[in-house]
Amino acid sequence: MTADINHIPGPVLALPPTKELPREPDRAAFDSIAEKATDPASHALALDLYKLLLERRKLTRRPVATTSIFHRLATGFIAVAVTLTLLPWHRLGKPRALSERPIWIVLHDPQETRSRHVMRLAAEAAPEKIAILVVGRRDAAGVRRSLMRLNPRLQVLRPISLVSLIGAVRQLPAMLATLKSMEQALSETGSAAIGFRNSAALCFRAVAGLAHARWVARQHAVPHAIILGHTGTAEVTLLEHAAHARGVRTVHLLHGKCDGPMSFGISDVAVCRSRFDARMLAGFGGYGRAVALQPPTALPTRLRQPLEWIACSNLAHPGGAAYAAQGIDAEIGFIRLVAEARRRSAVPGRFFFRLHPAIARLLVGERSAVERALAEHDFVPDEGGEIGPAVSGRIVLTTPSTVFMDAIGHGAPTLVYEEKYTSPGTFVPSVPAELRFADCETLAARLRTLATDPATLDAALREARAEFAAAAPESLDEVLRVAGLMPR
Repeated sequence: MTADINHIPGPVLALPPTKELPREPDRAAFDSIAEKATDPASHALALDLYKLLLERRKLTRRPVATTSIFHRLATGFIAVAVTLTLLPWHRLGKPRALSERPIWIVLHDPQETRSRHVMRLAAEAAPEKIAILVVGRRDAAGVRRSLMRLNPRLQVLRPISLVSLIGAVRQLPAMLATLKSMEQALSETGSAAIGFRNSAALCFRAVAGLAHARWVARQHAVPHAIILGHTGTAEVTLLEHAAHARGVRTVHLLHGKCDGPMSFGISDVAVCRSRFDARMLAGFGGYGRAVALQPPTALPTRLRQPLEWIACSNLAHPGGAAYAAQGIDAEIGFIRLVAEARRRSAVPGRFFFRLHPAIARLLVGERSAVERALAEHDFVPDEGGEIGPAVSGRIVLTTPSTVFMDAIGHGAPTLVYEEKYTSPGTFVPSVPAELRFADCETLAARLRTLATDPATLDAALREARAEFAAAAPESLDEVLRVAGLMPR
């Protein structure tokens, strides 16, 4: 098996639909870029760049002067320097008895939301059947220690060897040339500049991905399937290309709601939390198939007495579009909206408020401002923990997030906020109108209905539950069974 990732007989190099990009200059630029994505390395860079264009807040508005020789040399130097930090980790790429492990699991930081759901299943699986491959920038040795605490028999690897890393670095000049042509396409169409930091990050992910791909290509044994919790970035895309070239099937297990084209990937199967997401991803054309987990058995709605309400928000997530556009003002605005609707509706019961855990990453002053707003409007802070106990028996108000899917799956009457910063293709417009609100007046009316005659929303909740809710998988075998990849 050749170790040259640029010559693997991979699948069609599918890219997301250009029409999903919000601005015409970006669409024109990406059409030009897509024409140049003729090999796995340039395809991975193009897919990474597409997602940067979707998250335009990460791009600079300065005129594009980033194709200079100095810029490219500096970008390459930074990428090589960062990539060489992977060098001490190559010892973690020496596998033990991989031929006896039919499932490989690819993880970023196991503490991240996009990894925890897969890590939970891995910790409960028979350790002799799985190998865990750690990718990304995190200290692999530290990640390995945290995983070993879950189960000391787990085999945790970094899919990098000294040979694969050196080979990947040798392809850096070709990658810089590809990146130059992509930047030039952005310049010619008047789109935004990639920027120095993004250029270096793109190169790092591509070099790491080439190293991972070469590592996979050189293995004597390959698994029956690879399960991933997060896809679409170059380090994972290139690993998947190499796996496909070896005849290995890959499965993306989504942790929660699909973020529209941001969730685009090239896995053989995407296992989604809802039927709506499966249809959306199938329409993008990257995945071989997109399937949904079975919706949970219909649960009776038994509300706590006296009534309890819980508002759940992710608007202060530092990686979210709302925070990028408004900072903590988006979160504080939602707090005030719910408080005013509560006052106007005069509904009884205590109101709890659950903030996204990522608020811990904000500056102290920002966290304090959000906490003051909660106290000012007499919200009871929720204690966190698993979402099931938090929503059980309560009426739920949530911003667009996986909480909506979890809450209706647990049988809780749930309303979703139609905020304006969600990704293209959000599920919110497809939620029954009776369960949505965009302003204080509408929310107040919904609160009164839920407090006096919640049965009037039962039909809408049943419709939403069938379309958007799904029970979390209980095992890796269930994931493979839903994906249609159970070994015979």
